[in-house]
Amino acid sequence: MNNPVLEEALHLADLGFRLFPVRPDKHPRVRDWQAASTTDPEVVTAWWIRWPDALIGLPCGPNNDLFVADVDVKPWLDATLVWDWLDIADTGTPIAKTPSGGQHRYYSFGISGFGNSASFVGPGVDTRGSGGFVIAPPSVGLDGNGYRWVDGLTIIDRTPIPAALAERLNGGSHKALLAASKAIYTAPEGTRNDTLNAQAFSLFKAGKWDTALVRLCLGHAARSAGLDAPEIDATLDSAMAAATAKRTEKAKAASAPDFGIAEIAPWPEIVDGGLLIRELCEAVRHYVAIGEARLIGVALWTIATYFHEIATFAPRLAILSPMMRCGKTTLLRVVGELVPRPLRTEGISAAALYRLAEAMQPTFLLDEADQQLDPKLPQGPELRQVLLGGYSRGGRIVRMAGEGSSMVPVQFNTFCPVALAGIGQVKVPQLADRSLLIPLQRRTQNERVARFDERRLQALHTVRAKIARFAADSMAVVEAASAIVEAPQSLNDRQADNWRTMLAVAEVIGGEWPKKARQVAATLSAHANLDDDGDVGLLLLGDCRTVFETLEAKPDDVIMTGALINHLLKIEEHGWDDARHPLTDRKLARLLRPFGIRSVNHALRSSGSTVRNVRKAYRWQPFLEAWSRYLGPTPQY
Repeated sequence: MNNPVLEEALHLADLGFRLFPVRPDKHPRVRDWQAASTTDPEVVTAWWIRWPDALIGLPCGPNNDLFVADVDVKPWLDATLVWDWLDIADTGTPIAKTPSGGQHRYYSFGISGFGNSASFVGPGVDTRGSGGFVIAPPSVGLDGNGYRWVDGLTIIDRTPIPAALAERLNGGSHKALLAASKAIYTAPEGTRNDTLNAQAFSLFKAGKWDTALVRLCLGHAARSAGLDAPEIDATLDSAMAAATAKRTEKAKAASAPDFGIAEIAPWPEIVDGGLLIRELCEAVRHYVAIGEARLIGVALWTIATYFHEIATFAPRLAILSPMMRCGKTTLLRVVGELVPRPLRTEGISAAALYRLAEAMQPTFLLDEADQQLDPKLPQGPELRQVLLGGYSRGGRIVRMAGEGSSMVPVQFNTFCPVALAGIGQVKVPQLADRSLLIPLQRRTQNERVARFDERRLQALHTVRAKIARFAADSMAVVEAASAIVEAPQSLNDRQADNWRTMLAVAEVIGGEWPKKARQVAATLSAHANLDDDGDVGLLLLGDCRTVFETLEAKPDDVIMTGALINHLLKIEEHGWDDARHPLTDRKLARLLRPFGIRSVNHALRSSGSTVRNVRKAYRWQPFLEAWSRYLGPTPQY
C-alpha cells in the first residue's frame, strides 16, 4: 500500500469513523460529502487509489461523535495566544498541529447540538460541529506540510466539550478583532500606528470585548507589522483613554431627557410611492404658499431623510425669505412633523448640537438660522463648523473631553439631517453650497392657506407613517439606485451630491417622478442665493412705489433704469445719494432680485419706428405683485 494517509484512513474507518477524500486545497473530492462519507474499506481504498494525494476528511457532529476547535495562525493574529489567554481547561484532549502552526483540538460531540462557528470562542478560534468537517492527520497540504498529533494523544482520546468553551459559543462574535488585526498588519508603511490608534479606539469605544483581549490581538498585529513595544503600548493607552472619555460623554447624553423624540410606527399597509409624494405635497401646500418646483424639492428632501442610514451626503434644507411673515417658520414646523426624529434647536449651543448628534442622530430643525449663525455671536463660528462637518457620512468634530490632566481628544459623529430657516441668503458660502435652497415669498391676499395648529396634526402624522413604511420597504432598492443614478448635466459636483438620494428616491417611485425630480433639481440648482439686504430691500420697494405713483404709471409702462435711479436719488432722506455707497444700476438690480424683480431690455425707437438703441428698463407688473406681498394693498390704477 505504501501510503500512510490511506493506511490511517482505513484505520479510522475500522474504528467506525465515517470519512471522505479532500483535495490538497481543502475542498471535498466528492459531491455531497456528508452523504458520501463512509466506513467501507473498499470504497476508501478506491478513493485513495484514484486520488493518492487526497487528505482525510472527517465529518463532525453526532455521526462521528466529533467536535473540533480550530485555533488558526495568521501573520496578523496567532490565535494560539488567544487560546492561552482564554484559559479553557481541556487537559487530556488530543491536539493536532496544522500546517500553518495552528491547532485542532478534538472533543466528543455528545448531545451538544453545536454547529460551526467563526470567531465566537475568540478571534481566530473557529469550531466545527454539525455540518462541518476537519482534516485528520497525517494528511499533507499544498505546501508539503502535514497535520500531526502532538503529546501522543489521538482521536480516540478525545474528551467532552469543556463548559467554558460551550459558554463562549453562546456569546458574541469576535470577528471585529480579527478584522482590526488584519487592517493593522496590512496597512501601508508609515500609516500603521495611525491605523492601530483608529482600530483600537473603535473597539474600545464599542466596549463589547475584554480590553485585555483587544490589547493582545492588536498588539500582536502591530508587532508583526514592525512597530516596537513602547510605541504600541503608548498608542493603545491613548486610544483606550479617548474611547473611555467618549463612552462617558455618550452615557451622559443617553441619560439626558429624550426631548420628546419617539420612533415612528410605519403605516401597516404597503405604500405606493407616487400616491405618497402627491399626498405629501398636498399636506405641505395646505399650510404654505409655495411654488411647484420648491414644493417637490421639499417633498423629496423629506422622504430622503428616512434613507439617511444608507445616504452618503445629508444636504441641508435651507428655507429662506426676504423678510418676516413669508411662511418659513411654518414650513419648518410642517417639515418637523414629517421627518424622522425631529428636534427643534432654537438657541442651541454647538456643544449641545454635536453631543445630541452623536447620541440621538435626530433631524435638527434650526429656526432663525440667520441669527444663530451670525459670526459676531460667540457660538456662531463653531455652530457653522458642526453643520458643515455633518454634511457627509463620516463627518466628525473633535473636541477635548474629560477633566484636568485626564482630558483627551474625542470624535463626535455629526452626520445628521438638518433643516434650517432664516431671513435673507445663507451667509456661509460653504453651507449654502451644501444646501437645498427653498426661497419663499410672502403670499398675496388671493393665496389661501390653513393656519398651522399643533393640536390638529393627524393628517401630517398619517403621511409621516406612510413615508416610514415606504422607506422600510424600499431601503435596499434606493441604496442600489443611489449608486447608479445620474444627475442632470447642468448640476455641478456638489449639487449632484446633494441630489443623489433624492433622485434615487424618485427613481424608485417611478412613473413621472424621475423626470420631474431631475427637472426640479436643475431648476432649484440654477437659482442664485438670495441677497440678505433685509429692510433696505423693503425700503427700496416702498420708494419705487412712490416713484411710479408720482409718474402716474400704468401697468404696461416701463421706466429706464437710469431714470428710476435718478428719481430715487431725489428721495434724500433714505440715503440713495450717499457719496460713499451710491445707488448704481447693479446695486439696484441686486436689491430688487430677491423680490422677483429683474430688469429687461427695452428698445428705444425713433419717430420712424427704427430702433435707435436698447437699454435696461423695469416693467411695472413685477413691482405690482411685490408691493401686494410686502407693502399691503396696492392702489388701483
